[in-house]
Amino acid sequence: LIVWAHYVVFPNITVPLDHAKDITDGEEEIVNMIDVWRSINPNLRFVFDLDDNYINIPRAHPYYYGITKQIKEAILSNISICDIFTAPTIPCVNFYKEIMKEKYPDNKVAYMPVPNLISEKCYEDIEQFEKIDTNKVRIGMVLNRTQLSDINPFKKTLKKVNKKYGSRVEIIIFGWNGVLKSPTGRKNMNRNALSGVKYTHI
Repeated sequence: LIVWAHYVVFPNITVPLDHAKDITDGEEEIVNMIDVWRSINPNLRFVFDLDDNYINIPRAHPYYYGITKQIKEAILSNISICDIFTAPTIPCVNFYKEIMKEKYPDNKVAYMPVPNLISEKCYEDIEQFEKIDTNKVRIGMVLNRTQLSDINPFKKTLKKVNKKYGSRVEIIIFGWNGVLKSPTGRKNMNRNALSGVKYTHI
């Protein structure tokens, strides 16, 4: 893989890539994985991809207590030794770009927004359904419990719409059943894209 690849894309790796354990013939050594792989293929380019702001993670986020100071430092360190950084939104990219300027002013990372894409595999088997004949206006949003903070900027507006138009407008959130915490964890997450939880139930 390393020999013929052009790019290596890292997801949210929370341990330092430049301080990895390498065990050869029973001997343990601390190495920089980027340097090791570049010694095999000098043309490799390394991409660090994040899908969220793990540095300024909101308290309401389910991963809030799991993202420690050490993990945040490891994430930033890993970005600094890669060639390219990607995130799904421009604000997210700009946030990391600014914080990296402060902590790693000499880093040469290229920052690029790369929107998340939904594979057609997610919906190709869903049967077609007839449009409901109604005058009700429906506003749909797709998110899960890790993205609740994303609706905060327009929460007041949605409440005003809900109050002004009442039952004539229905605000539906798809991909989440409204439960923040449960004993069964992910089993309680709604995976049916055609089901939703009413905004007023949040």
